[in-house]
Amino acid sequence: MYRKSHRYKRTIKQKNKNDYRCLVNNAKKLSIENLRQQISSYLSYEVDKVDLAQVDKKKFDFNVTFGQILNANQMRDIFELFENNMKSFYDISNSSYDPIEKRAELFHRDSRYLLVNDTTDHIVAYSHFRFDIDFKLPVIYIYEIQVTKAYQNLRLGRQIMIILEHLCQLNKMKKLILTVKKSNVHALKFYYRLDYRKDTSDPNDSDTETEYDYFILSKTI
Repeated sequence: MYRKSHRYKRTIKQKNKNDYRCLVNNAKKLSIENLRQQISSYLSYEVDKVDLAQVDKKKFDFNVTFGQILNANQMRDIFELFENNMKSFYDISNSSYDPIEKRAELFHRDSRYLLVNDTTDHIVAYSHFRFDIDFKLPVIYIYEIQVTKAYQNLRLGRQIMIILEHLCQLNKMKKLILTVKKSNVHALKFYYRLDYRKDTSDPNDSDTETEYDYFILSKTI
C-alpha cells in the first residue's frame, strides 16, 4: 500500500510539473497581438489629478512588446531609464554592476515589455517581465519596473502592477515574483502597499552568515 501511494504521489508531482511547464511554454508562445488582446482594457490611462507644473501630459498609452524586437530608440530609452533610476543603488550594493550583462538581460529573447508612452511617444515607464518556472511553479518574474522621475507619483507604477497581475491570472501563473534592493526604501514601501511579501525563496531568513542586500518578494494570484 505504501509503495503504491508513494508511486501515486510521485506521478501527481510529475504531472503537475509537466502541466506547469506547458502553461509557461504556452504563455511564451503568445504573440504581441495575443498579449495586447489580454490587456486591451488597459491600453489607455488618464491621470485624474496632475500637477501641471510638473507634467503637462495626462494621457498615457500602454503597449506590450518583446525585448528582441525593440528598436534602437526604445532600447536606448529603456537602458538610460534603468541607469538613471538604479545605478546609484548598485554603487552602494554588494553586487557589482556590469552594463554589458545588464543589456543581455534586458533584451533577452524571453523578455516581455509593458511600455508606457506619453503623447510625445517617449517611453516614460516600463516593466520588463518574463513567464518562467521558479522553484517548480509557473510565475511572472518581474525583472524591472522603472518610471521616469518626472512622472513618478502619478500611479503609473501601480497601473503597471495591475496589468501584470491581470496577465498572471489570465495565463494561470501561480504568482508574481521580483527582487528589490533593501536600500530602495521607496520601492519596498510601494510593493508592501500592494501586498507583496517575502517569498519562500528569499534567502534572508536562512541559517547562513551571508548578508544579502536584496529581498525576494512575491504575491500569489
